[in-house]
Amino acid sequence: MSNDKGVMTPNGIIFGPTKLGKLYLCSKKHRMEGNPHKTVWVITHLEEYLIFSDADNGNWKDEKGNYWGIQKGFGIIGKQKIIKFHIAKFIGPQNSHEEWHGYPELNTRNRPSDAIINQWENIGYINKPLADRIKEGKAV
Repeated sequence: MSNDKGVMTPNGIIFGPTKLGKLYLCSKKHRMEGNPHKTVWVITHLEEYLIFSDADNGNWKDEKGNYWGIQKGFGIIGKQKIIKFHIAKFIGPQNSHEEWHGYPELNTRNRPSDAIINQWENIGYINKPLADRIKEGKAV
């Protein structure tokens, strides 16, 4: 039974399960302005969950088991001070029955594998010049 409205908890809003059975937590930690150590989502909770769900469905997973995601069209999904973020990183739970969570990530600091970037290009989420910039770790 997929829940696209989410369920409020003390830690944030839980969505899911995804088609592959994963739950996702939109953590309050990445919704609060002012913490210099956290990136902040600027999209809705549902949009955040849908990016995760796309990453889960597409198996956009790195060698450590983390998912990576973007919005089609490479929209801005997060920020930290004046820096804008376009890519999301999703961390798996320690226990399989717990929720995944994620945050906006800066591609010059940490980025998905070339294989994931190629998938995004192949399905039309990004174009080749943008794919090349992300692979090179250049600001986008």
